[in-house]
Amino acid sequence: MIFKVNKDLILFLSIAVIFLSCSSEKKIESKIKKLDHIHEVDSRVMGIDFQQGFMNDTVSLKINDFDIFNNRILNTDTNYNFAGVRIYFYGLKNDKVAVSIATSNSESDSFDSIKFSKIDIDHVILKLNINNNLSEFSVDLTKGKYIGASKIPDNKSDFFQKHIDFAYD
Repeated sequence: MIFKVNKDLILFLSIAVIFLSCSSEKKIESKIKKLDHIHEVDSRVMGIDFQQGFMNDTVSLKINDFDIFNNRILNTDTNYNFAGVRIYFYGLKNDKVAVSIATSNSESDSFDSIKFSKIDIDHVILKLNINNNLSEFSVDLTKGKYIGASKIPDNKSDFFQKHIDFAYD
């Protein structure tokens, strides 16, 4: 019996195992780099953290027209100004992008999912829907590949870009 190997499926399963076996972001990064030759990961190309102002809000995110997640309830931990959702985009050598979604709360860190898409990372439009109010943000990666997304009054969004990853103490 001959089986057709789906490279995306193998990549997905391999990265999923890596993410599920790690509890910290640094360990995940380290393992992906060690397996670079197997998974054909080029680099992290962008990150999005959900930060201030969320209080039991229903949130959906699209990058261009690609759904990242839908109707997720977010709450900001005011001690850290972090709403517990961090998304990283990894460039792959096959012109696709691996999207990892990790959640964090006071009890545990977990890896939710990984998706693959041909997102045009050079022309990124974030479409953030907070409680049925849509905001769009055009990303200019020359201003930084790390993006903080916060909720401001009237269910609108505020975005902040920087060149180094966000840290929460």
